[in-house]
Amino acid sequence: MVSAVMKAGPVTVVLLEGTSPESQVSKYVEHYGPGVQHIAFGVENLPAMAEDLKAAVSNSIPTSSRAPACVRSSRRAIPAPA
Repeated sequence: MVSAVMKAGPVTVVLLEGTSPESQVSKYVEHYGPGVQHIAFGVENLPAMAEDLKAAVSNSIPTSSRAPACVRSSRRAIPAPA
């Protein structure tokens, strides 16, 4: 795997490229296509943030979407803690 790291203040962006067809990155791109694999945020209080996020988006995200990014994300999404 080849990577490039870019920093802008508190934000870090990592770009990855598979170096063989068997690498995790290459398999992901072959299955889902190119694009963002995941986004991560650091938070102080994860349980409280999960509850706030769950309450904020519960009625604003459609349960079925034809947008490729939504379809890819929804299959791999991890539900917020109850």
